[in-house]
Amino acid sequence: MSYCLTVFSSFVLLLHFITYTMIFLALLFLQVREATSNDPWGPSSTQMADISDLTYNVVACNEIMTMLWKRLKDDKNWRHIHKVTTMHMPPILCLD
Repeated sequence: MSYCLTVFSSFVLLLHFITYTMIFLALLFLQVREATSNDPWGPSSTQMADISDLTYNVVACNEIMTMLWKRLKDDKNWRHIHKVTTMHMPPILCLD
């Protein structure tokens, strides 16, 4: 009986972990998408700070860079490219 309860509780914990990971990645996707949207204004400093804080997480950094790379390859909407380069310029300029 206790073995079944342990397996069940482990399964529930795994299910919660997967659910929270999926929610985290969905929110991350929405943040990057909003910051690089086709709106006529640039990404706010708050959005850029939030996204840069998330890059300290290895999984989130990989997802952010993948999303930014997809936006950078978008040749139909020039604003996407402009906003991605806007988000990447401060770290590049600080390398001196």
